[in-house]
Amino acid sequence: MRDAVPRQIGRTFAVGVAALVAGVVGGVAAVLVATGPRPALAATPSPVPALTTTPAFSWDAPDPDLVRDGSTWYAFTTGTWWGNDIGVLVDSSGDPQSGWTGYEPQGGAGSSALPVLPAWEQPGTQWAPGVFFWGGRWIMYYATSTAGSAAGTGHGCLSIATAASLSPRPIFTDTSSGPMYCQPSLGGSIDPQPFVDPATGQAWLLWKSNDGGSSAPAALWSAQLSADGGSFVTTPTPLLVQDTAQYPWETTIEQPQMADVNGTYVLLYSGGQWASSGYGMNYALCAGPAGPCNRAGPAPFLASYGDVAGPGGGSMTTDGTGRWWLAFHGWSAGCTNYGCGGARRLFVVPIAWASGSFPDATGSRYATVLDANGLVHVFVPGPGGHLLEYLPDHVGGHVWNVYDHTLDAGGGTTVTGDPGAVRDADGLVHVFVPGPGGHLLEYLPDHVGGQVWNVYDHTLDAGGGGTVSAAPAPALDANGLVHVYVDDGGDHLVEYLPDHVGGHVWNAYDHTLDAGGGGTVSAAPAPVLDVNGLVHVYVDDGGAHLVEYLPDHLGGRVWNAYDHTLDAGGGGPVVGEPDAVLDANGLVHVYVADGRWHLVEYLPDHVGGRVWNAYDHTLDAGGGTTVVGDPDALLDPNGLVHVFVAGPGGDVLEWLPDQVGGHVWNVYDHTLDAGGGT
Repeated sequence: MRDAVPRQIGRTFAVGVAALVAGVVGGVAAVLVATGPRPALAATPSPVPALTTTPAFSWDAPDPDLVRDGSTWYAFTTGTWWGNDIGVLVDSSGDPQSGWTGYEPQGGAGSSALPVLPAWEQPGTQWAPGVFFWGGRWIMYYATSTAGSAAGTGHGCLSIATAASLSPRPIFTDTSSGPMYCQPSLGGSIDPQPFVDPATGQAWLLWKSNDGGSSAPAALWSAQLSADGGSFVTTPTPLLVQDTAQYPWETTIEQPQMADVNGTYVLLYSGGQWASSGYGMNYALCAGPAGPCNRAGPAPFLASYGDVAGPGGGSMTTDGTGRWWLAFHGWSAGCTNYGCGGARRLFVVPIAWASGSFPDATGSRYATVLDANGLVHVFVPGPGGHLLEYLPDHVGGHVWNVYDHTLDAGGGTTVTGDPGAVRDADGLVHVFVPGPGGHLLEYLPDHVGGQVWNVYDHTLDAGGGGTVSAAPAPALDANGLVHVYVDDGGDHLVEYLPDHVGGHVWNAYDHTLDAGGGGTVSAAPAPVLDVNGLVHVYVDDGGAHLVEYLPDHLGGRVWNAYDHTLDAGGGGPVVGEPDAVLDANGLVHVYVADGRWHLVEYLPDHVGGRVWNAYDHTLDAGGGTTVVGDPDALLDPNGLVHVFVAGPGGDVLEWLPDQVGGHVWNVYDHTLDAGGGT
């Protein structure tokens, strides 16, 4: 083995700030530009990892590429002290969360998948492998520096190695006499990752330009591969360009990987300084393997948590049952470099895909409702697509307990997204959720047919038309009629109404068209009725702005859309789904997560010369607890607002302006109150 200590492999990157940079792609001038128009997508899935602080493998395993061959799992990694020059781990236990081991040393290279290097490569600079089966053989793409050049000096190139089989152990051979591809004018090419487009059966390669040796901004690229996987048949296209001005955490972007999730192209990538707690992973939504792509949010969906610092270098794949898994590396908190003895440990966690534009640690947006006795009911999606209710009923020695209403309703219908709930004038709770096929489902505790809870399909009731792509948002008008607002999957605000018009019990109305078709809706809406019975619907417009839809009949339109982020001075971005409540004075309060994962309140209080202002309650609560989900707010009989939201590790948190302990706002963990189990 060449090294007895962990190595830093090509991860010190320059921060590029130019908006445009010219380069050369195969002799043709190319220009890196910001991505194109927001792609029209059938859905906006969010990766939802079930996080753990227990590593699957506790040694250094940077940039893991998770690969499954039959029932055996492999993790190919950047070269380490145990596996030069490309490491490989194996897990035959059937559970990729544990059971990882290396192979016995071979030829002085340890548990290596690439024990022999081509002469044109600089030893000790091999990293970021991407492996797939293509053309009847296993192909491994990897990054390396040319002979005589150190890593991170602008000489990074892509190379290709092959193996006939991964059994009895993966040994790849690279017979090349030179690089597969380089971009020297853009600082080199690194971090290759293959992708097979299920729509066409064609193979693509994704990679990053700028190994750290250039002042140009980093960019993520793609090109279609030849039938043998050894060359490109299309001109490389930039998918995403580093934009530190708009996304300050992106001191670089790297490690691209694409996946097809139910017909939506999801681009996973890492960003930030690799040897720091600020490193993390975000994702973008793409129109296809060649783009265009747009970031799903301004902040990482996976950032430092618990004892895991700087998670990144991730890859995702499915097992034999279709379940998704995410592999990534992470330092231990407080030691994010090799100088202090740190290691980028391997983590492998199951990952779900939630509707909406903002991912959280559990996949849940909590739907809360207050009953006639002042008892709060919190509804969340649970494992297996079940609808769960958290209830502080003090049963069985716990302050809070959890009830499964999918089982109560017979167990047949699954929940595919986040719920919304409302209590009618008779005290009956109505819970609305997305169901299979994008249908709007209602869970109702009506005791019909011998079941306490039953499920009703209102998309069928409305004639089977529009789909529901995010958490439904119900509101009750003064006449007791429920109005349910949804994102229809085409970025339109749609209202479901049980108005018995046209021979249907329920009908669906498109208010984005009513408002002139302008603004988009990128997540679940938040409706609230004012004292005059006028409904106000708040949405994330897809551009990180808080927009209000209002049926005010101005300008010749029944509905109009207003941008309150601009009204509040255009400050922090809005990430995901807002929620709104009306206080006793008729003032609306809108709660959202911002780009720093802080809980922010928008308030039309006319302070400081602005109609709307934004207030940061994470700072008000001491700044310690981040928001990793979408908030749900309610007003109790005393006029006190309670905001429920997912916290780090998936716990149910309540934010309360109770002015305890010298803070205006405080945070309480109800998952711990319930015993910590669910």
